[in-house]
Amino acid sequence: FPSHDMQSQGRYSEAEPLYQRSLSIREQQLGANHPNTGTSRYCLAYLYSLQDRYSEAESFYTSATGILLQALGQEHPETQSCISNFVGCLQKAVEAGQEDSLSDHPLTQQLLIRNFVDRPADDKTMFLLKVANSSSQILIKDFDINLLLG
Repeated sequence: FPSHDMQSQGRYSEAEPLYQRSLSIREQQLGANHPNTGTSRYCLAYLYSLQDRYSEAESFYTSATGILLQALGQEHPETQSCISNFVGCLQKAVEAGQEDSLSDHPLTQQLLIRNFVDRPADDKTMFLLKVANSSSQILIKDFDINLLLG
């Protein structure tokens, strides 16, 4: 795909409109909850993550993950890849000191807790514990697919 080639070459501003167009077409032709639409959302999320646009990336990762979980299941390679890259995006945001750009979406909070709280206490972990304690959502260490499907 030309958009993937542009992305791999660091030509993000050229790739973004192609990914957006692909998403628009898939939403119109296949519907918002089709797995290919989820994959288009995932591609945009990954692109935004590469550009350190964490808030935008998070928004697309949460919707892509929800679609892929519902359409393909938690064990599907595309779903697993999406979740793995979402965690990588969250890690980059935390390491860059951009925690404030992340939302209190239940999936985001669950992934933060699951992937960062068990690490040695440092400023990032303390931030995440603060987020967990202040969240109105029930957070558990194991991924709870029901937050997205229920």
